[in-house]
Formats: sequence, C-alpha cells, structure tokens
Amino acid sequence: MHRGHGEGRPAPSQDEAGRDTGPSSKAREDTEEFATSSHGRYAPPSRASCRTREWAQPFDDGNTVQRKVFTWRANGLLVDFVILTEVLTASAWQEVERIDCCHGHCHLHDESGRDTPRALYRLDDVSDVDPAFQSAIGISDQRMRIVRGEGG
Repeated sequence: MHRGHGEGRPAPSQDEAGRDTGPSSKAREDTEEFATSSHGRYAPPSRASCRTREWAQPFDDGNTVQRKVFTWRANGLLVDFVILTEVLTASAWQEVERIDCCHGHCHLHDESGRDTPRALYRLDDVSDVDPAFQSAIGISDQRMRIVRGEGG
C-alpha cells in the first residue's frame, strides 16, 4: 500500500532525519524570482551578425510625430527590435519614447523620464520576439496618439 508523506515517509526534498535535501534556498529563490519576473531568459544574438532594417512612418499629415523602427533578423527570424516615437522640434527629430526588447523583455521607456521602464512582454525564446513586436506596434500607435495630444 502506498504511504503518503504524513504516514512516516519523509517528503521528497527531505532525508530520513527531516533535513532539507531539495534545491538550495538560493536556487529556490532564483526559481521563484524567475517565475514572477517580467524578465525572461531570451538574449538576442549580436546585432552585428544580423540583417538590419530601419524605416520611419509619419503619424500625422503635418509630419510632426513619427515612429522609427529598427529590426534585426537572423536565420529568417526577427531576433531584436527598437521602436522610437519621435517629435519634430525646431532643429531635429527628438526621441520621446522607446520600446525595445533587451534584458529578456519588451519594455517601454516613456516620456515621463522614470528610471524603470514599463514591462510589456516577457521574452523566453526567439519565438516570443515577433509576437512582442506586433504587440509593441499596437502600443506604439496608442502612444503616438497620446504624444500628439489625441488621447489614448
């Protein structure tokens, strides 16, 4: 007959004396932090080894707000991207917001200037990058309306 943990057998992570034999407390903390973190495990390849594409998209007829997009592809897959929202000043285009996907997550650096970017999409694998990019384009559309003063 099977005996459960409460019936004289130690839990799987304990020895007969009841000492913890499971993962170290540091390993447990790391696992718990990873499970609740917005940062994934994905790290893109070097941009130097990728095919780069860059383009700008005007947002308004007056050409005062634009989205500038940078993408990097390797082996046919989107592996990295940056999406900038820029406004035209008297002298040049000025970046006011940035969405990028470094440090294992896609995140927004907004115009509020806060130190911590807002996490948008966790990246654990290269297959997460394209859906994050598609989502980021939609968020960029909303953010450009806000920057332009048209609300979200």
